[in-house]
Amino acid sequence: MALSILVFCLYIFTHTESVIGSSTTSPGSNSGSNCPDKVIGAREPVLVDLFGPSYIAHVTVGSKTVPLLIDTGSSDIWVVPSNFTCLDAESHVIEQAACGFPSYVNDTFSGNEIPETYLSIIYGNGQFTHGPYGLESVSLGDITVPNQQIALPSEGYIKVASGDFSGILGLGYPGMVAARAGKDPKAYVNNTDPMAAYDTWLVNAVKQNLTAPLFSMALNMNGGGLLAIGGVVDVPIQGDFAVTSILMRNLINDTRADTELTYYTIIAEDYIINGERFSKLSTDEEIPSGKIFPVIVDSGFTTCPLPPSLVTLFYDAFISAPQVVEIEGQAMFAAPCDTDKVPTFSVQIGGQMIEMSRDTLLVARMNTTENGTTMCALGLQPGIEEAGLLGDTFLSNVVAVFDVGESEMRFAQRSFEGAVSEELSSPVLKRLKDEL
Repeated sequence: MALSILVFCLYIFTHTESVIGSSTTSPGSNSGSNCPDKVIGAREPVLVDLFGPSYIAHVTVGSKTVPLLIDTGSSDIWVVPSNFTCLDAESHVIEQAACGFPSYVNDTFSGNEIPETYLSIIYGNGQFTHGPYGLESVSLGDITVPNQQIALPSEGYIKVASGDFSGILGLGYPGMVAARAGKDPKAYVNNTDPMAAYDTWLVNAVKQNLTAPLFSMALNMNGGGLLAIGGVVDVPIQGDFAVTSILMRNLINDTRADTELTYYTIIAEDYIINGERFSKLSTDEEIPSGKIFPVIVDSGFTTCPLPPSLVTLFYDAFISAPQVVEIEGQAMFAAPCDTDKVPTFSVQIGGQMIEMSRDTLLVARMNTTENGTTMCALGLQPGIEEAGLLGDTFLSNVVAVFDVGESEMRFAQRSFEGAVSEELSSPVLKRLKDEL
């Protein structure tokens, strides 16, 4: 999950049993499929509209409908209560309005509070929250899970820059729930309370035969989109779906990740910058595994934090070097919004090329003015060398299917009416596609 997160940081969550299953398969390079909805249960998929730059859904928690950020990079549901204490980065109490939540729920659970178990989570940008768990009915679309475990955080450093969500609904694996066993909720840092386990909303929906074990997304770069629970969103696509395995990789230095799926982690076989393969462009011997590294698919990250060795090559392809500026309170690499030539960039997954459009590489809605020049954030930001993350600037180009039942991800290139892709017209890229 990220609230305009800019520096990629892998964070630790927890372990739980799951009906969703796990995978120990090696990186998949399966051929494309034109049957993306092969895992469909007895019920029809439930379609949910997503709104705003944070991709929120209107979720009914108990008797109140609240805007929650839909996050594939975390697994808990938490909603901010009316008695929430807002903290700054140094854990000093500040006025509640400074956190930016648009609405609040009651500070008590309609079901029972769960004793000696609490939420304690920290996000990649250092923001954190913690508080008690209890039981509530939670409805997303037409799917209602009664007595779902959720958290009502008591305090935290959470800054909702967009001002459009009041909590998070995580659709990640239950191996990421941020539950701790203990009497008194504590912050994540230096927390020695043991991790705890519970079934997530998606797991319970599957157990109760309310949905099939998959969901899909089609996000729009300027905000909003579609979510389908139990099936595949029906929007125009180009070609077939690329298929690749979800991997069990311990990216969080925690032994629980050795035996259970945590993130939606995949392998992208290559990256193409202006028609040239990263695997051939880079001479950096420090890049692990022959320039192949795991990437997490996370709808809660705005940008794509990728290894600096890759991102630097992309930045070097600009006529004028990108600059670090402050956007939405964060330091980001950016370029003038009216840049004539934005380098092309594609990701090879499951043997297929998926291109990122200009408006997802140079993000107009994330801008600032520096010395009279309007600067737009770049869709690729430097992260860590050992792993990467594909966030909203990537997901806005595809229909993404999170097939937890089959332990695989599927991606299809979106087709936008009237859009003309410079990269698709490139003879170099056409040659690369013909080679696959």
